Amino acid sequence: MIRWTAPENPQATVQITLYAGNPAMQETIPERGALQFRMTEAGKWEATHEFSGTELGRGTFLTVVTQRPQGAEREASGEDETILDWRAFRLLTKSEQQRKEQGVRPGGEGSVMIAPALLQASSGHGTLPPARGGDKRAWWSLADLEGNTSDVDLDGDASGIPGLTLQVSTPWPSSATEDWKQSIRQHISGVAGHQVRFGELEWWEKPDRRITLGKSKQPIDLRHYYTVITLFTNATVKSFNDKEIGGNHWFIDPTYFAHETSARLKHTEDPRFWASYSRREHSTDPRLLHMLYRQVARDGTVPGLGLVQRDDGDGGPVIYTAGFYATVRPWESTTTTKRRATAGFVGLDVVAARAGIGGLVITGSAGASALEPIWCQVIRCGTSAKGLDLDKPPEGYEATQAVASLATLSGELPMIAENPELAERFTPSEDASSQAEAPADDVLAALPARVRFGVSANLRSGALLQRGSWGYIQNLVPINAYAQFVVKLTVAMIPEAQLVTSDEPIMPMPVEMTNSITVPPPPKAWWSWPTEHPLLLLAGAGLLLTGILIFVPGGIPLLRSIMKVVTQVLQLAVDVINHFIKKVAALVHKKLEG
Repeated sequence: MIRWTAPENPQATVQITLYAGNPAMQETIPERGALQFRMTEAGKWEATHEFSGTELGRGTFLTVVTQRPQGAEREASGEDETILDWRAFRLLTKSEQQRKEQGVRPGGEGSVMIAPALLQASSGHGTLPPARGGDKRAWWSLADLEGNTSDVDLDGDASGIPGLTLQVSTPWPSSATEDWKQSIRQHISGVAGHQVRFGELEWWEKPDRRITLGKSKQPIDLRHYYTVITLFTNATVKSFNDKEIGGNHWFIDPTYFAHETSARLKHTEDPRFWASYSRREHSTDPRLLHMLYRQVARDGTVPGLGLVQRDDGDGGPVIYTAGFYATVRPWESTTTTKRRATAGFVGLDVVAARAGIGGLVITGSAGASALEPIWCQVIRCGTSAKGLDLDKPPEGYEATQAVASLATLSGELPMIAENPELAERFTPSEDASSQAEAPADDVLAALPARVRFGVSANLRSGALLQRGSWGYIQNLVPINAYAQFVVKLTVAMIPEAQLVTSDEPIMPMPVEMTNSITVPPPPKAWWSWPTEHPLLLLAGAGLLLTGILIFVPGGIPLLRSIMKVVTQVLQLAVDVINHFIKKVAALVHKKLEG
């Protein structure tokens, strides 16, 4: 049941109408009839409506309350209705709610693990997910994705900020050693460890070492593990033809693009192109969307909907902050009966980071033409490809720049222990595995075995635009951006503790974050147009002759004179050809007689 309240009787002079439905199940949101408000004992006016589980479905459920003059008939255009309240409710099953309550589970026994768990973003159309009041920001939980973080989109596809891929490499141990040769080199250079390079990434790996702690001089190993965190945008694009957006162009059929890039395109005032549009919160109902556009154009917003940004694309720069849980759980014998702390985190550090553009690679597809051999020399037709200089895009194209910069720099990362404020769920209880009591004399008892940390980057997808006629775009290809962070995890462990980790560092390379596009041949010369569009040429000639007949005084005599000249020219051409044929026939006859 959903309840609406008002301080005064809202239906005294107007009719209140409810529209409600699941945008994922219905193209149009059905009308549910008039909402009847009644006065409560508290002196307020209240209306309710019940929905069945079948009606609610999965995902989100949208309710829109409107008013129109009392006794007025429902207009197909919705021009006579004003939106009073627009709400989208996120629906969760009990199992989904339970997964959110529990959060991301710890890693398996015998390993050190990094798991993507939380995401938030700040963009031109506000903070996502929105906070539930106050200044404290909320997080979006990734627990219900069950590890699939290849494209996490906070505000829907094809509009607003791009979706984000979060990839974590399996941690690997430090490969630095502390033999006597290494000790001499460290003493001379003053730098411990050895240098590691991955393209633009460069850092020093530190060797493990043993220390003693406490009155009992308990030996503790300080071990270093490394991982690479990659954030990569996945901007999506959806195209619409003129009919789909209600256009009425006669001579052209422009293509419109809803997109998640920095481009700003020539669009109609359709909410589906707004940066703040989301299908699950706005639906695709043309009547409701027209009402939404009209009211936003007049008032700037709609009650209950929040911030509305009418710019197309991503709406402005985007800062992503991704939260991760780090867990260390050494292997333990199943025969162990006494619980004791065997490992804990000492610190987390970003030792190297980089940000960059995913890039574009052009491949050949010149088609069968006389220009193909020349064009293929330029773009390398076939399986080969070459990078595209975005400062000098191919003829007929232009580029809007992508942005990639680091908001988290090299240095120590805070290890956060308290629970995050998660969007649309209650505060979870602490995981039992992190609350197990350890003996008071255990020197590792104070070190956390599970911590939360985050990294941030300013990532904005650009676009390669192919210009069409009349200022419209013919094609749009996103240019994605990425950021990578090398994180060092320093773990204190008892000497007999064992961890199973990766034997080698594995991380995504920039070449894996590159889009491949096809660039067509250069535009042909203007004189080739008549041969490619003969029907349009004939239609133009017909319109010209019709205009002469109708608007030019003496047009018919003029047309007769033109036709007479044309006839004479054609007759002359026939006479010349006939004379030429006779001459050739005479020469052939003379040769045969000779």
